[in-house]
Order: sequence, then structure tokens, then C-alpha cells
Amino acid sequence: MNTEAPQPEALPILRYLLIGGKAVISHWRTVVVVFIATFILTQAISMVLPRKYASEAKLFVKVGKESIGVDPTATTGTTLPIYESREAEIRSIMEIITSRAVLERVIDKVGPQVILGSSPTRNAREKAITQLSSAVSVDRGTKSSVITLSMKEGSPEDAQYLLRVFLEQFRDLHMEANSTEGSYEFFVQQSKLVEEEYEAANQKLQAAKNSLGVTSLVDKRKVFEAKETELQKDRQITEANLAKVEAEIRGYRKAIEEIPERLKTLQRDIPNISMDPTIKLRDELLIQREELLTKFTENNPRVKTLDKKIAEAEKVLSQSEEKRAELNEDTNPTYLKLMEELKKSEATAIGLRARQARLEELFTQLQSELENLNAHEGEISSLTKLSDVLLEKLYSYNSKKEEARINRELRAQNISNVNVFQEPTFVEKPVSPRQSLILVAGFLFSLLSAIAVPLLMEHTQFTHMLPEISLKEYAGKLAKTT
Repeated sequence: MNTEAPQPEALPILRYLLIGGKAVISHWRTVVVVFIATFILTQAISMVLPRKYASEAKLFVKVGKESIGVDPTATTGTTLPIYESREAEIRSIMEIITSRAVLERVIDKVGPQVILGSSPTRNAREKAITQLSSAVSVDRGTKSSVITLSMKEGSPEDAQYLLRVFLEQFRDLHMEANSTEGSYEFFVQQSKLVEEEYEAANQKLQAAKNSLGVTSLVDKRKVFEAKETELQKDRQITEANLAKVEAEIRGYRKAIEEIPERLKTLQRDIPNISMDPTIKLRDELLIQREELLTKFTENNPRVKTLDKKIAEAEKVLSQSEEKRAELNEDTNPTYLKLMEELKKSEATAIGLRARQARLEELFTQLQSELENLNAHEGEISSLTKLSDVLLEKLYSYNSKKEEARINRELRAQNISNVNVFQEPTFVEKPVSPRQSLILVAGFLFSLLSAIAVPLLMEHTQFTHMLPEISLKEYAGKLAKTT
């Protein structure tokens, strides 16, 4: 089988490999001794290395007031809308967790000697902060709302205790970062000042309204407009009715002038009542004469006297008519009807004129009240606007005061949107050094050391041999030796 010769640049590499393999084989005892010794040494070193224990806690960042709310003091002036993403919020929380402020609070809480394990020395606080920073680790899954905190210390008790203190200080700092110190007291004071201003403005407004007898300018103006409209309508109706009645009066008067007041109705003969006394006298005289004739003769003077009187009575009766004609006249009924209607119309006209005069008085009074209202409208409007603005400010300050009070209570009770759903754990198994990793690393280090020793032992020999012999010759010698 044909074989191609190796390339010139590959010859030195193959030479080194062949020579190195020969050296390892030729010093196999040394290789075994170095491997075992190095492996035992690495395992012994791992046994004396300090142990590290880890305590782990998990935080869940939920949607809370900090996610959708703004501190009340941040909205007291002109603000711009800020849209913070969920990722940005969680990153902000992680930055607070890893901030130096939390580390300093923990050191101030427990003391540097707890971290360093020795009595305080110069710059002990700074060294403790550095060591604590390296002992704490923070992790978060991709697009996860869960944050994992881990604390590594020399004992499981210390790791759990320090992680618990770390969480307490972080939560306090997180609450402080999401609230403003003294905001509740500020809004209490501002609410009181605005309430006093509102009461003063409202008193002035009520005094101005009482002086005009109004409760609302708009309502009062509507009432004026309704009254004015009603008066105008009533005045027009009154004028129209008065014009109608006056026209009727003129018509009635003209008609009365053209017709007679009385009408002749009937003519009849009635006894002449004026002749009754004469007839009665005659009859009495005749009776007396008959009585005298029973006693005397016709020539008796007394009889003759009665005859004379009877003759005179007969003469008077003969000259008068026994019956007389009587003409009967009655009042014209049309005339009476027209007079009755005229009087009614005149009475109606008097009432309409009186109503017209009263409407004019009411209209003049209404115009006067409206002018007075217009004169004070500016003052009342200004006071009303001031009162409304102060009332709106008072509502706003009271609302913000309640928000600040809630923030203070939440902070006092350590309630936030960061929920510790896994408290710091207590694990007795150390996390470092890792025996499996040390075992693998020791094996690899021992193997490399065992191979390196024979190569170093024959380094000079190999260096001198390579230029003198060819690869083919050295391969032949290596084969014979084997």
C-alpha cells in the first residue's frame, strides 16, 4: 500500500509526540509515583480547605402599589406620564438588592466582627462590606418575577442569620425608596391651611349671596329670565285683551246711541179713577134723599138742598168720561242688554288697566333686581371660583394625605410588592469546596504532573537528539527498545 510522506511542517510535532511517548514509557514508574503522590496531596489539601455553607431565599415581585402608583408628593406639581415596564421595575429592585446601601445597613446592624470573625481593626467596616458583597449572590431567571438570594458563610447558622438580616435591611430600604419621609405631616399641614382659606372664602361668598338673596347666580339668572319672559307674555296678553275690551266699549256706546231707550207696546181703555169720589158722593146723596122722602115731601128745604147737590154731581159726571185711554211703554230690551254688556266691558277694562299698571311695576322692579345682580355678579363669580379652586385643592390634599398615611402604615408593617415566599434556608451540607469537582481536578492535575515530570527529565536529551537523527531512524530505535 502506498503511503504519502508527511508534510515538512508536521515532522517536528510527530517527533515530539514520539519522543514524549518514549519518555513516558521509559519512566513509567516515576509517572505512577508522581500521579499517586499528587492525587493524594490534592485530596489532602481539599480536606483542610475551609467549608462554606449557603442559605437561600426567594423573592416574588408582584404587581403592587409600587408598580402602578406614584408617591403623593410626586404629583403635587406639573408631571409627565412615565410608563415603566415590568422588566425595568424588577431590574430596579435587583439594583437595590446589590446596592452598597444594603450592605452598609447589614454591617451597621450586625457589626464588622460578625463578618470578619475577628476583633475590629482599622478599616474593618470596609473589609466587612467587601467580604459581605462577595458572599451575597443574586440571580433571576429569564423574564421571571422570582429573584433568588444566596448567602455563603462559614456556618449554616451564620449564613441563615446574615441572609435574614440582609432581607430585612433590603425591605426597609425598598420601602424608603418608594416613599417620601415626612410626606404625611406635610399634607396634614397643607390640608389644614387650605381648609382655613376655603372656610374664609366660603364665608365671604355666603355673605355676598345673602346680601343679594341668591343661592346660585346661574339659578337666580334663570329665575329672572323666566320671570321676565312670563311678565312680557302677561303684558302682551293684557294689552291685547285691553285693546279688545276698549273696542267692544266703543261698539256698545255707538249701538246705544242709535237705538231708543223705551218702546210703545199697547193702548187700552181703563176706568176713570178720578171720577170715583164724585160718583160715590152722588150715590150717598141719593141715599140721603130717599131717607128724607120717607119723612118729608119733595118741597122740603132739606130735600131741595140734596137735589141741588145731586144735580151738581150729575153735571160734573156728565162732563167727565167714564173711561179713559192708557198708553203702555216698556224699556227697550236691546238697550238694556247693550247697557249691561257696556258696564261689564268697562269693569273689565278697569281691571285690565290696573293689571297693566301692576305688570309695569313688577317689570320695573325685576329690571332693578337684575341690574343689582349684574353689578355684584363679578364679585360673586370671583368668590365662587376661588371657593371651587380651594375646595378642589382641599379634596386633592386630603386624598394625598390619605395616600401618604397608607404609605406610612405599609412601611411601618413592612408591606410591599416584594414578597418573601421562601425564607432563608438552613442547610448543613457545605457548598464549597465541592468534592466531586476537586476529585476530577485532582485527577487531571495529577495526570498532567505525572506526564510532565519525565518530559522535563529528558528535555535536554530530546533537544539534542532531534536535530541529529531523522524521524525514520528514531522510530526504528524506539521500536527496538519497545
